[in-house]
Amino acid sequence: MANSIKSFIRKIKRSIVESNLGKKLLIENSLLPIEFRVFLDPSNLLSLMKPLMKPLENDKTFFVKIGANDGVTGDPIYFFINRYRWQGVCVEPVKTFFMELQQNYKQFNQIILENVAIVNNSAIKEKLFYYLNIKQADYQENNIPIWAKGLGSFDIEHILKHKKLIPDIENYIVSEKLSCMTIEQLLKKHKVSKIDFLHIDTEGYDYEIIKSIDYNQIKPSIILYEHIHLSINDKINCIKFLEKKQYKVISFLTGDSIAYLV
Repeated sequence: MANSIKSFIRKIKRSIVESNLGKKLLIENSLLPIEFRVFLDPSNLLSLMKPLMKPLENDKTFFVKIGANDGVTGDPIYFFINRYRWQGVCVEPVKTFFMELQQNYKQFNQIILENVAIVNNSAIKEKLFYYLNIKQADYQENNIPIWAKGLGSFDIEHILKHKKLIPDIENYIVSEKLSCMTIEQLLKKHKVSKIDFLHIDTEGYDYEIIKSIDYNQIKPSIILYEHIHLSINDKINCIKFLEKKQYKVISFLTGDSIAYLV
């Protein structure tokens, strides 16, 4: 039985890649049992997001981005922010990256920038955070992938997991005690009453943030989060949690999942 299920999954994955059936299988994928759900492999994440994004293609859309980094590099929603002049809040905890975010978003007067870390408990006021301090020259001279710029976590072990790809990663790790707040405190501070699009990119902390939202007070229309750094149990539990909140969840081999209200 297990072998036949694995074979079934392999066939579907192959059909997606070979015949580009990603769009057709969006709904079918979300109906599979969670444990055997196919992770779609689109050539472009935005191409599958676009049907969901159509109602948000205007300047009334309000977004919240947690883990914004510089707001541009590898950012899947920067296109929409820039083209449609979305309103919203961007959160980036690391001061260096926050300064880059300020520079990149200086033309967006309708966007609030917050230099703070989001946690799941209001009792946490400060917390030690680990990230990589990489100089521009290091990317080429030492073959460091550009995505390494986004590595940051409360858990140093999460950073060290990337040692195979960055052999001397210990040389770049720095730590910093950061000011913290919950997502509820963030929304209250800025009087946010609706979220059309919530983007979470927190290197394995995504599920903790998703669980900490008071869905009776505010229910984002769409949630884009990273599942790639979640444990198998957390991946499954996150999907189950969101489905109980009336979301349909689609997962991609890119490492992202998108949840939308149904």
